[in-house]
Amino acid sequence: MVDDGQREAAPAALCPDVYLFHDEELPPERAAAFVAHLPGCGRCRSELRWLAEMDAQAARVLGIGRESAPMPPIVWLLLILLVLQVLLVALFIRGSP
Repeated sequence: MVDDGQREAAPAALCPDVYLFHDEELPPERAAAFVAHLPGCGRCRSELRWLAEMDAQAARVLGIGRESAPMPPIVWLLLILLVLQVLLVALFIRGSP
């Protein structure tokens, strides 16, 4: 496989430690051996890169790693106006024959 940054759909022969290394579950001596193995294995480098990208995307979606900022007052105002519009539409529909 050429390491072009693309992940294969179903890699045939990934090294067994790639996921354990990513999850930081390898004992120190096996982790050191895996790190020494990486320069010669494009498949493992590509898989680790893909796993890091998936972690980053999940963190962005879940909002992990950033402080939650309070909603600005304008957002609250817009939400209140939206709720009022929905209520008015509901009352109008209910009152129509």
